[in-house]
Parts: sequence; structure tokens; C-alpha cells
Amino acid sequence: MVKSALVPEPNTPDAIIAAADAEVTESEALALVLESAARSGDDSVTQEQVEDAKKRSTWARIRRDAAQEKAAARVEEMRRQAYAALLEKYLPIASSDIGADVETHLTLARPHIEAALDLLGDRNKALWAIAMFISDDSNYREESDEMMADAPKLLPGGSWFEYRGSRHEYLPASTVVRDLLRPLKTRVKVLSGGRDRDFVNGI
Repeated sequence: MVKSALVPEPNTPDAIIAAADAEVTESEALALVLESAARSGDDSVTQEQVEDAKKRSTWARIRRDAAQEKAAARVEEMRRQAYAALLEKYLPIASSDIGADVETHLTLARPHIEAALDLLGDRNKALWAIAMFISDDSNYREESDEMMADAPKLLPGGSWFEYRGSRHEYLPASTVVRDLLRPLKTRVKVLSGGRDRDFVNGI
């Protein structure tokens, strides 16, 4: 059974106030009906009934004041319960030292990353050797090869060579890191919590 959104959950501050309000409304309505009937000459209504209804109305208003205090106490109780639930659910995880576990995973991944860097390093050394040789006009070169190159000595990462229409450029080690993290960029961004934006955006 689906509860109506208008009906407050039992024992909540709203439910406590709602029950007290309903009691006030009901008792005041009864007192008003009986008094109106008596004024209209309804002899079936007795003085005791009218007085009893008014007493119930007064008592209901007193209980309404008590309900305010009870609701306030319930608010404080719920606040404490929410705090206790928060600590029970999250504190053990939030305060745990995950450094060792993270390092274990990184240790397992590190050899694969190093292997990728080795491949990249071997390629860049070969590219650098070709670029250095071809960019020196004093070295021999087959004109039919149509080779061109540039090897800035102060910036090896800017070196490149072109062979028969295909350009080959130096790939920095950061390429490996970006390629590693690119599939995880969304998670890295979310888990960074708004920090290190330049690094995340560079992935």
C-alpha cells in the first residue's frame, strides 16, 4: 500500500503536531455544534454536554501546546539519530588508511606502465636518431626518399621526421599517462572534487 504524500509518517514531528491539531479541530467543532444546537432550542442538548465539550476543547489546546514540546524533542532526537547513522555508515570508511591497498594496485600496474614507457622510449630514440641525421645537411640522403626532419637540440620532444608523405613525431611520456587515464577521465574528474582541473582537463 502506497502512503499518501500528505500523510506524515508516524512519530515524526509533523505527525505529532498533526494529531494534536486534529484533536483541537474535532473538539472545537463538537463544542460549537452543541452550543449552536442549544441556542437554537434543541432540548436534547444538555448543559453537561456543552460544558464537557468546551472542557475537551480546552484540554485539546493544552495538549496541542504539549505536542509542540514533544515535537521539538523529537526533532532533536532525529537529529542525533541522523548523526549517529552518519558516523556508523561512513566514519569507518572515511577514516580508514587505504594507502597500502592503493599501493598494492599501483604496484601491480607499474610494470605494465614501465613496459609501455620502454616501448615509447625505444621509439623516441629511433626517431631522434633519424631526425638528428636527416636534419644535418652534411649527412648523406637519397633524394628519392623525400625525407625531411627537424631535431631541436634544446627540445628533443619537438623533433620529427617525414618519410614519403608520412610524418612521425616525438611522443612524450605523458602520452602514456594520458592514454592510461583517458578511459577513466570521468571518474578521475568526479573523484578529484573540483581540484587539479588543469591536470584532469589535460587527460
